[in-house]
Amino acid sequence: MPEANTSRSRSEAALWFAELKNRSISVERVAAFRKWRQDPANRRAYDEIDGLWRSGDALVDDPDMQRLAADVLASTSPSAMARRRRRAAVGAGLLAAAIVLSVGVWRPWQPRLVTKVGESRIAVLSDGSKVTLDTATKIVVDFAGDRRRVTLSRGRAFFDVAHDKTRPFVVEAGNERVEALGTRFEVRKDGDQVQVSLMEGAVKVENLHGDRAQSPVLAPGDQLAATDGAVVRRKVDMQVQTSWRDGKLIFKETPLQAAVGEVNRYSQQKVELADEGLEDVKVSGVFKTGDTAAFASAIATLYRLELEADGRTVRLRPRG
Repeated sequence: MPEANTSRSRSEAALWFAELKNRSISVERVAAFRKWRQDPANRRAYDEIDGLWRSGDALVDDPDMQRLAADVLASTSPSAMARRRRRAAVGAGLLAAAIVLSVGVWRPWQPRLVTKVGESRIAVLSDGSKVTLDTATKIVVDFAGDRRRVTLSRGRAFFDVAHDKTRPFVVEAGNERVEALGTRFEVRKDGDQVQVSLMEGAVKVENLHGDRAQSPVLAPGDQLAATDGAVVRRKVDMQVQTSWRDGKLIFKETPLQAAVGEVNRYSQQKVELADEGLEDVKVSGVFKTGDTAAFASAIATLYRLELEADGRTVRLRPRG
């Protein structure tokens, strides 16, 4: 690979590292990061920063990381992204310097991670596990000794768990305790309902109060929904289930009331159904998270409904 391309990938990787790990970002930026990372050179550059960071105190004297810092600080060549890079150069350079010089102070994770309405965030935990937070989500991380525990207070999070046989990875949400057996899975908490959806590997789900006789082990594609002791286990399309990570909501013959509920989670502008007869109308389609107006307009057109916008509310009602 040409040296210029390598330097560019490293510089951009440092910018992405700073953006993803140091603050909440929009779902659009998360999608942009995933697209950027599809390039093998970019992926290698990002994994280099990620891996070197997790190596701890060895970073202080690591020559590769020192070269990376120099690359970032010297990266001022013009390009189509020159304006954006100049604005971010100082921040990226400080990040690289912090990685090399201040390992004992800065951390790639925080005990408490929160997203606001319409935000999404990717974080790397201290064990190397990755978590993606959906809109309006809060988790608390408690890693101590042989324990890896995350408490989901509200919202939804997707976990990509780093394998460690000696330290079980547990997510607690409401009355449910989810133990990862080396896996990728999603946990959602809405009020008293908890949903666990498994993409890869296996998870064991048990009730903290012992309200269930068994603690089922889920297989890929399984979803367990628990509410007040009642448990439903079913198969789901995990690509549809986790489409929110790409800034999309996919509906397949979904009741309109349920679709509206999902859309409303991502915006301060809310959709309302002005007629109960609309609640069970089936909806199919792909919609961008946070774009409430586009969703409401599409539904109004497809089902010949009247659309009324009033401040932060968009109402759908039957015509005439």
